[in-house]
Amino acid sequence: MTPFLLLFVALVAASPMKRQTPPLDADGDGHLTIIEVDNAMDLDVVLVALDTDNDQHFTVDQALQFIDHHYFNVLDTNHDHQLSFQELQAGLTLDDLFNFYDRNGDGFLYGTEAERIYAMYNAAYGPSVFTPAVFQTGGPLDADGDGHLTIIEVDNAMDLTEVLVALDTDMDQHFTVDQALQFIDHHYFNVLDTNHDHQLSFQELQAGLTLNDLFNFYDRNGDGFLYGAEAERIYALYNAAYGPSRKRRQTPPLDADGDGHLTIIEVDNAMDLNVVLVALDTDNDQHFTVDQALQFIDHHYFNVLDTNHDHQLSFQELQAGLTLDDLFNFYDRNGDGFLYGTEAERIYAMYNAAYGGN
Repeated sequence: MTPFLLLFVALVAASPMKRQTPPLDADGDGHLTIIEVDNAMDLDVVLVALDTDNDQHFTVDQALQFIDHHYFNVLDTNHDHQLSFQELQAGLTLDDLFNFYDRNGDGFLYGTEAERIYAMYNAAYGPSVFTPAVFQTGGPLDADGDGHLTIIEVDNAMDLTEVLVALDTDMDQHFTVDQALQFIDHHYFNVLDTNHDHQLSFQELQAGLTLNDLFNFYDRNGDGFLYGAEAERIYALYNAAYGPSRKRRQTPPLDADGDGHLTIIEVDNAMDLNVVLVALDTDNDQHFTVDQALQFIDHHYFNVLDTNHDHQLSFQELQAGLTLDDLFNFYDRNGDGFLYGTEAERIYAMYNAAYGGN
């Protein structure tokens, strides 16, 4: 097995998507039972996944991902206006959450009753093969068609990194003030511009902004819904990233003609190098160390691209010195103009990382 295959197998094996977690709707009948939820989920794992700032606490706004204000007050036993992991572990179980979401008390979660459980499951384990399409990223924004967007609907339908890539039309990994006004205002820009260079880098945005933050920013009346003029920007962001259709953008398959050989035209039509780089940059630091870059190039190519000799490749260095055509020719060892067999391994791995298997 090649070094790359060993690395790729190790990465896949370590991925949460590969954990042998049972699907939520195990029998595929569209209704969740408490047994299915208990078998598929662990509350501690879910809490860790939802605690995106890793402080072991949930503020009121953060806790509204899975409970309401009243339940928050019940669980906040020390009245410090935040829920610690200890308070949640002492006062909350999956059974409690199931019963809280089971509004009609029939012992099943389905339709809108199941939204939060699916969102929590997806946050912790990734979408299950049995997850309904409307609960997967790229699904319709207004999943229940009621004209009002909830934070659950937005979280299920959108991925902030995908949105940022779509909005970054000049592909420089930064937003000027004018560019950022597509989704925030001047005040919010200044809050996020932590290095005061009058532009927002992807790193600043990923460190300081979430979909929940945007939702609350747009929710001017604070009622927990976006509708009318409040929803305009979210719809614009969604359409920029996914198009106005119900489904994720239709990315062509790599091997478009199915002949087992990849051509440069097929690769260029199916992939965007910037999207691939964002997908491979799993620590979101806009750089690749030598070990990270070995996912797609070798040591010699690394040294060629490392123009400032800092032993890492920035997005700027990669965008200035690397194209899909370059990668294709690098992988085409026999120079016959096709990638097949082991020659095609890395391209398929990069495609799958960015777009999922097709």
